[in-house]
Formats: sequence, structure tokens, C-alpha cells
Amino acid sequence: MTQSEANIVVDLLENATRHPHKSAVISGSAEVSYGDLVSSIRSRAAFIQASGIAAGNRVGVVTRDPLEDLLVRLAVTYLDGVPCAINPETDPATRAAMIELYGLNVLFEADDCFSSLPQSIRMDARWRISGSAASTAEVGRSDMPECQMILTSGTTGTPSAVIFSRSWYRLISYNFTEEGLLNRETVFLSQSPHFTNAGTMLPLIVLMAGGTVILRQAQGLESIVAIANDYDISLLFLPPQFASALVQLAQQKDDVRLLPKVESILVGSDFCPPELLDDILHYLSPRAFVAYGSSTCGLVSILHQEEAQAKAGSVGNASPGVKIQIVDNDDREVPRETVGRIRIRTPIVPLEVIGPAKFNGEEIKDGWVYPGDIGRLDEDGFLFVMGRESDVFHCMGKAIYPVEIERCLAKCPDLAEVVVAGVPAHEDTYPVVFATGNASLTAAQLAEFAASAMGPASDPLKYAIIDAIPRNPAGKALKRDLVASYQAGRFFQEA
Repeated sequence: MTQSEANIVVDLLENATRHPHKSAVISGSAEVSYGDLVSSIRSRAAFIQASGIAAGNRVGVVTRDPLEDLLVRLAVTYLDGVPCAINPETDPATRAAMIELYGLNVLFEADDCFSSLPQSIRMDARWRISGSAASTAEVGRSDMPECQMILTSGTTGTPSAVIFSRSWYRLISYNFTEEGLLNRETVFLSQSPHFTNAGTMLPLIVLMAGGTVILRQAQGLESIVAIANDYDISLLFLPPQFASALVQLAQQKDDVRLLPKVESILVGSDFCPPELLDDILHYLSPRAFVAYGSSTCGLVSILHQEEAQAKAGSVGNASPGVKIQIVDNDDREVPRETVGRIRIRTPIVPLEVIGPAKFNGEEIKDGWVYPGDIGRLDEDGFLFVMGRESDVFHCMGKAIYPVEIERCLAKCPDLAEVVVAGVPAHEDTYPVVFATGNASLTAAQLAEFAASAMGPASDPLKYAIIDAIPRNPAGKALKRDLVASYQAGRFFQEA
């Protein structure tokens, strides 16, 4: 692999040459052009190089500033190192474990995140000044294929680390472009925390294409709406629960276009009910897509709005260059409409998966990526995801698919959010429905709705009405926390 294929910053250098004054990144009051972006990357690369970082070194970046995180990760990439954004709320013991597990050579840590570990290097004012004064670093010339390390969400256990090449990023950028989601005029609001999969990957893809990235600074729905409208945001990526909250805000305001300048909304990271997609199109944006992907294989499929009615509940057809199969536990392909393990083949697979991936169902085998999900393909090749392998359990000898129950209950009046998890009890595992809603929602009401929607299949369900669904920074429900709280009797349970 040549250097131009291995180093992601080459695309940014080309964009800086063609459009040096075009806005690349806006973060709070800071606006960085493509020309300034490259200068900032080079200045940080000089200090990183002087710190002894060599091509191939794996470098953790720990900061609460999303712009600094982006610049440092790109500076590491500039030198053919392999950066990894780390949640700044992790404690020193967790960081030490990550160093060991993922083979990190060093941690660059901001002042307010400094852990004093032996591998820690403090990023402070002197750090940036000395880097700027010694700005002699050159873009990496090695043939290192490794480009970026991304951590999975950790929803089902300890996060795995996935290492990608620049070519993988180029493929994802190409697929976004082919789907009509990305071009040089794109203005993308990165509202995901910068250390999550989406917060790490999507800004790089937009920058590679020459678009503009607005980095997340504000908290709260009103602030996000204000930023989207003030900066003429054209593309948003939203988890379903965030999209639902924006729809509810629009309904409260009686506003039939809460985000008038947003051209496209991509909904992903969790199941999007068909009703929610309709509401997004009505209240938020004239174009909306449902995406399916994972930390281990990137963008897999997209459901276009014109397909949504005929293929309700689907996540679409395979993206260009992507092949989807459903297989059994022996890796044999199963007939259409049969539930099994999802596996993906793309032109470029991740270089490595580190950590407890197989425990979570994630693995790379014989050129196929197994993202750890189960699902089925219909006769037209549309994919229906039925949840994580690790979420499926058996109750009274029958397989329970939590996502299927969640989809049935999503239409219940007064319900806001619902999550189903298996809770061990009496030598079996029972499905418990954890639900949030307005003050009038009761477990008895939910049980009655389940009985009418699901028939006898609702018999083993138990219910807990709770105040909020606990979620990780990526927006995914923390089922382990729900189960532990339920077993400890912390929830008011009615049925």
C-alpha cells in the first residue's frame, strides 16, 4: 500500500490546496479554514514527532474539546500513527487497562483530563506553542496501512477496538456520496460526542469530501436546533431517540418545519419505527434515510424514504460494493426470510479487531465481517435487523427477540420509549418491558396493549414503568444497568 493510500491527511492537503479559505471546521467561536486546518495539524504533528511518536504507534487522545481531539488525531495520522479518541470521563484505572488491552503506546491528555500514568503526555498551552515553533513535521512516508482506531460502544460489554485503513474511510465516503448524502457543499452537524463511533468517523468522512463540519458544543434540544438553523446545516445524523425528541419539540411548538434548512437526516444506531420516519419527514426534513452499519464494517445499507412504506421496519438494501448474507451458527447461508446471523462483505474490511469482540458476536472471518447482529433478508434483498446476538435469550424454551417486542409495543398510546431485556428468574429468563411515557402510562395499560398486539406471545412479559432509559454516550440503551436495577427492586413494577 502506498503512502497516498495509507494517510488520510493527504485528502485534506488536497482540499487545502484547492480551497484554502473554505470553512473546514467550526467549533464554538472558532472557525478553521482548510488552509488553517492543515497548519494546525502540522504544528501539533511537530510536537508529537518530538515526543518520540513513530509510524505505527497507537496513540490515545483524551480531551473534552472536540476540536482539539480532531486536530490531535489528524496530527497523529499525519505522522502515520494510529489515533484513538477516548472518553474523557474514563478514570486512570480504566485508561491503564485500555493501554494494555489495545496496545496503546502513549496517551495525549488535556490538562483537565491528565491521569499521570507513565504513558501520559500532557497537552497544555506550552504543548501547542512548542509545536507551532517547531513546525517542521512532514506527512508520513511509510507504508503503514493502519489509519484510525475506533472503539465500539461497549453496550454489550467491554468495548472492542477496530482498526481501519484510509481506504476504508474512502469507501464509506464514496457510499455516502453515491447515496446523495455528501458533497463539497455539505454542512454537517456532528452532534454525537467526539469519542463515539459516529463522532469520530463522520467528521473525517465529511472533511475528506471537502465539506464543512460543525462540532458539537451545545447541550440540549433548543441549542441543537439553533445551531442547525444558524449555520445552515444540510446534513444531520440522529439516533432514533434524539430524532423522536426533536419531533416532540416540533409538536410542542406547533412547528411544521423545525429545521427548515436541513436537507437530509440520516437516522441510525438503533431501530427507527416507521411512524418515527413519517414524523421526521413531516416535522424535521424533506429527506430522511434509515441507515444500518456498525463499528466493525461502517455503512452497510440505507432505506430511502420512498421505500419506507413498502418495507416498513427494514434498514434497506446493501450499499454499493457491500454484500449481505444471513447464515446459521455453522456459517451456512440460510434461505430468504429465515432469521440468522448477519454477515457483511465489503471491498475493504477492518484491519483488526482487538478486545472481547467474539463475546459480543463481532468477528472477522474468511473475509466476512460479523457485526454481532441477527436479522433476515426478504425476497427483494431488504435487510430486517432483529437485534444483537447477545440480546437474544430463551424463555420457556422459546427464542425471544427483544427488538420484535419493542416494535410491537412502540405504537402504544402514552408510550415514549421502550426497551426489552431478559431478566434471569426461577431457573429461566423472562422478558421485562422497561417503558417511559407520560404520567398516565401504567403497566396494566401496556400489558393490555401487548395482549391485543401480540396475543399469547405476550404472556411471559413483565413490566416496569421508569423515569428514563439509561444510555451510553452513543445513545444506546444500557440493558445491563436496567436488569441490575430491576433485580435490586429499584423500579416500581406493576405487572
